[in-house]
Amino acid sequence: MKKIFCKKRKVLFLSTMLILSNAVYGINVIFDLGEVLISTKKMYIMRQVGIYSFLMFLLRLNNPFALRKRLFATLEQIPAISQNEFGATDDNGKPLPNIMCDWLTGTKTSKEILEEINELFSNNPDFFHNRAEKNILNKMTSIMFTPKRFTKSRSIIKKGIKFVKRCKKKGHNVFILSNWDPESFEYILKAFPKLFSLFEKDHITISGDIGIIKPNPQIYEYILAKHNLDPQECIFFDDQEVNIKAAEAFGIHGVVCKNIRYKKMVQALDSFLEEFETEIREINETNTISV
Repeated sequence: MKKIFCKKRKVLFLSTMLILSNAVYGINVIFDLGEVLISTKKMYIMRQVGIYSFLMFLLRLNNPFALRKRLFATLEQIPAISQNEFGATDDNGKPLPNIMCDWLTGTKTSKEILEEINELFSNNPDFFHNRAEKNILNKMTSIMFTPKRFTKSRSIIKKGIKFVKRCKKKGHNVFILSNWDPESFEYILKAFPKLFSLFEKDHITISGDIGIIKPNPQIYEYILAKHNLDPQECIFFDDQEVNIKAAEAFGIHGVVCKNIRYKKMVQALDSFLEEFETEIREINETNTISV
């Protein structure tokens, strides 16, 4: 009888320590960057493209709503080393051209890609519907693949930053896992020091540094192994559903972030913590009964 009582006390002690450990050290909150912590300055891009160029684009009866489709069609003409085999997508859920996978994995530099794009524009005039379309696509690709200009087209999402600070205040570990090219990321780091100061340098993982792009399963294996993370203790905020599904395949709890709302992010995290604590209690109860 005394032996059984001691076992029960041991289980109770371990359960208490587990709960206290979670309260002190928290869980692991993983953030994407694009459209979660950093957004696109569309008006900046519009100004860089030029109102006159855009008006000429419209006057030639080009469809402005098909502009991204035409941009991707143009990029698909560029020879690529990588293949988008895992279905990486843009912020609208459209598959990325293979050359963008080269860019985001650091397989090709921005300069190399831009040179190939300029060659395409020079040697394939018939590919474009008209001169106005060619002009506007030329300017858009120039912004995209010029690191300094690309960085200027980004801005901080204040609600996202507020949420990161809340996570840290609650004792949670925070990480970044993002598809980003290595060249413009160096400028991004300098442009937004207040954002990146919230993260330990070792806790920032971008596709361009490791040569793996989300939703390739290897990128989730990488971050879990690198930091010795238990996927059941991780929650991942990303704007792409395909990336969330890939993370969930590893047991990571995923939250799709669209039109960032601070309260919704807090609710998602609180809900995850409640489920996490419930699972701990159920495990404890099962262990107590078995003893």
